[in-house]
Amino acid sequence: MILFLELFLLSNFLWSFTIVDKPHDSMNHLPDIKDPDAIYFSWQLLDWDVWYNRPYAVNLIPDAYKQQTKKETLRTYEARAAFLVPATAAKLSRETLHQVEVIAELDPKNKHILLTDKPGFRVRSTLYFPEHWKMIIEALKQMGHLKPENQAYLEMTSSFGWLDSKTIQNNHQLGEVLGRFKISNKQPVVVNIQEIYDLNEIAQFGNITTFFYEAGPDQLIAFTICVFGIEKDVLQMGHQIGVTAESVLLGQYTQPINTPTGIGGGLPNYTKELLINMANVLKTKLK
Repeated sequence: MILFLELFLLSNFLWSFTIVDKPHDSMNHLPDIKDPDAIYFSWQLLDWDVWYNRPYAVNLIPDAYKQQTKKETLRTYEARAAFLVPATAAKLSRETLHQVEVIAELDPKNKHILLTDKPGFRVRSTLYFPEHWKMIIEALKQMGHLKPENQAYLEMTSSFGWLDSKTIQNNHQLGEVLGRFKISNKQPVVVNIQEIYDLNEIAQFGNITTFFYEAGPDQLIAFTICVFGIEKDVLQMGHQIGVTAESVLLGQYTQPINTPTGIGGGLPNYTKELLINMANVLKTKLK
């Protein structure tokens, strides 16, 4: 299935992208993309044991969560995507992309506050649920399925990391870690890492890591892996009122339950929007 999505930037530029939905197993490795405006996309919701047994999984879990127990209470949403970037590795820089203004361009419908940029780059984000979700959340709170402090938004902290080719080449252990992903036989020229933690009750952790590889003269290919560890109990909520949280979070309902855009559209659609915005930001800032 092919889904056409368009994004208007605040500037004078208009980029049109084609989201090409692929089987998840076909996105284990770097795909051969010819269309400069195509974004290959796949996703799965996996049991914890299945996902955690993948060689790379442990490297996508934030350190703050690795020591916690009861991981068997989670299921993992994993999305993968790839698209071309008309730029050279020399144009990619931490200073260009690690800015709260860039995060706001990636996710313009929500709130993002800079916590610190030295040392490291950390951002606190608030993702707003649709207004009509408030009634569902209140009902689940009254039934004791959600804690009283839960609100109609999702809060999270993101900590960003950056690996350039020199850092990768000079660190054999780091090279071994990157090899666990088996994305390509080539070494990435840059890896951008976003660890997500301190979330609300819905999810325990997240990670959005993008690997950049050379794809030809003046061209890179970006390969993104996005994961969220979601509580099983949360996914099972709502069957008493005929609306399961799993179906809502996966965007399987029509309006008014799931919305056409934003986090209210479900994780797969929300991830697609982030990727389109990411492709726009990269094309605009690196041109």
